[in-house]
This record gives sequence, structure tokens and C-alpha cells, in this order.
Amino acid sequence: MPSRFRMRKRGSGGGGSDAGVIFRVDHQATSVGGTTYPMAYGASLASLLNLTVDTDNLGTEGGGNTWNWAHVGDGSGWNGRNYIRYTRWEDVDAAPNAGFFWDAATPAPAGGWVAKATAGPLYLRFRIRVVQSLTLSPTNPSAQMKFFLFGGPGISGERRMILFFERATDATYGSGTDDDTEMTVRVGAGVSGNHAEATVPVGEWVHVQVSWRYTDAGSPYMRVYINNNTEGAPDAEHTTFTADSMGGVWSAIESWTTGHWHDLASSNSYTGTDFIADLMDFELGDAFNASWAP
Repeated sequence: MPSRFRMRKRGSGGGGSDAGVIFRVDHQATSVGGTTYPMAYGASLASLLNLTVDTDNLGTEGGGNTWNWAHVGDGSGWNGRNYIRYTRWEDVDAAPNAGFFWDAATPAPAGGWVAKATAGPLYLRFRIRVVQSLTLSPTNPSAQMKFFLFGGPGISGERRMILFFERATDATYGSGTDDDTEMTVRVGAGVSGNHAEATVPVGEWVHVQVSWRYTDAGSPYMRVYINNNTEGAPDAEHTTFTADSMGGVWSAIESWTTGHWHDLASSNSYTGTDFIADLMDFELGDAFNASWAP
């Protein structure tokens, strides 16, 4: 699938503005020992919180390991910058965790996450280069990969926002036609049947922004933007919350105590071949970034 337009380099920074950013992990440097990543948050993003690696299933392929990661610090990423390479080994279950986690209360905005979610909307942004995409697994052909969860644990399953990575040709959630050259990014209202998904190509840096608004802030929606700086024209959108027991209402989260990123916090997450993706510039905020894609 061709990109919307060709990526162009600009300045030496990460691109975009700090305005409306609640926290950011730019992936430019690891902390002590290279085992955690610093998250910037608070006023002027001046405070730091280390994201901790979950090591229970971490390691090279085989021996029951489910994933691995490496900090690539040679400036070979987008715009001459650094990134993380995430590898999900083929045909092994991802439960319980396979990524980074943190105390979500520490970087919470004024009033806390519940108040911010109720006021809405919220925006999640990151840059990704899929090196080797998800493919059909003979072990579990209906696998779903939860890569980021907003809300929980212990809250109603439908109130969370979950970012999924899916096979491009998945019968229910896929948005593409070729698993070797495409991958699907999906935003879901927790475990309900409400979702919006868009396709990213394999082999090039893609600038993703997702937005969601709970009913508390007005008409609820989920939106996905791929190399797209126009807030009013998302690549995918979902506005009618009628599946399962939601009945048109998407209630805001009740709490958020533990955050997860690069984290397949789900059982039954399988891929037929190793899934390899480069990621950088992960941030959560309360304003759309109209210059996120170059």
C-alpha cells in the first residue's frame, strides 16, 4: 500500500509541539542500565518517571519467551533520531505482559485521569515502522494484540480505550488486503464490539494519531489518523455505540492506576511469524497535533 505522501525530514527535534501533551516517551535515551525508559510529564514536561520493563517473558526466541526489545541509539530512525525495536516471537502466548508499565497516578493531570477523560477528548500519538507484520497463526487464528490500554485495571471492560495491532486481513478487524505489506491499527471501546481501524504500510515510518471522546463530553467517538494532520477528516471513525450493552453511551473510565505501552497485556495474542516494529515518540495529550505528520 503506498503512503499518503512521502516522508520529509525537518528540524532536529521530534516534531510537533508540547502544547496539550500530558506525558511523552520520546525513546531517544534509556535510563540507568538501559532497562527503563524515562517518561516526561507535568509542567513543561520537566518531571521524569521511569517506565519499567516487564522481564517475566523477556528474552531471545525460544525457552518460553514471548518478546524482546532493543534501544537503537544510532540515529537511524525517523528524522535522524533514535527508537525502540520491539519483537514479538512467533506462536507464543503474550500473557500476562510483554512490554513497559508504570504507575499511571504519577503523571496524571490536574484533577486526575477520570476528570480528564470525562472532559475529553484525549489523543494518543506515536510513530511506527513495521519491519515484519502480523501474520496468521496456526495456533490461534483469532489472536488480538492489545498494545496500549487506557483505563483499569478492575474497571468495566467497555470503558477502557484499547489500542490493538491486528493482521491486515483479519476477517473482523482487518483493514487491508495483504499481511506481508500491511498492518491494521485499531481503536476499540474496551472489549465491546465498537471499533475504528486503519491500515499502515510495512517498511516505512508512519505517523499515527488516535482520538477518543466519551459520552460525558458530548457525542462519543473513536478516530484514527495515519499520516494525517486534519482533525476533521480522520482515516477511520466510529460514532455509533450500539454493540453489546453500550446502547449508544460510552461511559468514561472509573480509574487508571497502571499504564502499559509496548505491552501485549492479553492472552491469546499470537502471530504466525515474528512481529517486529520500530516505535518512537509515544505521547498522550488533550489536544490534536496538526503538525504530527511531516
